[in-house]
Amino acid sequence: MADLQTEAAQALLDWGMACARAIVRDTAEIDGEEAAEEAMYPRLRALRKMMRQINFLLSRRAGLGLVKRAQAIREILAQAEVVYGAAFVPPGLGQRISLLCSLSQEPQDWIRSLRACLEPARRFSATSPDEER
Repeated sequence: MADLQTEAAQALLDWGMACARAIVRDTAEIDGEEAAEEAMYPRLRALRKMMRQINFLLSRRAGLGLVKRAQAIREILAQAEVVYGAAFVPPGLGQRISLLCSLSQEPQDWIRSLRACLEPARRFSATSPDEER
C-alpha cells in the first residue's frame, strides 16, 4: 500500500481490516487457540496476497498491458474466493470486464467498486457489529 496515494491506501487498508476482523469473528466458536489459528491462516494469507495484488495493479496500471491487467484481476478473484469462503460469489463476466475497463478511474474509487463487487452482503462491512447498533 506504500505505492498508493493516501486516499486509495486508506480505502484498501479499511477493506483489509474489515476482512481481517470478519475472519477473526468467524473463528470465535472454534475450540482452542491453535485450531482457531489454523482456520484463520489460509484466509489471512489470501487476504494479504489480495491486498498486495490490488496495490501492485493500481500502482503500476499505466505500464501494464491488457493481458497483465486481466491476469492481476484473476489473481485478486482467486484470493477473494479464499478470503470470503463459502459466501463468495465470483463476479460475472460483465462485472469483470467493467473492472478491467474502469482501471482508469481514481484508485480509491476503483477499490470501492471492486470491494462492492466482491463482498457478500454486509458481513465484511467496515464497521464492527457494535458500531452498527
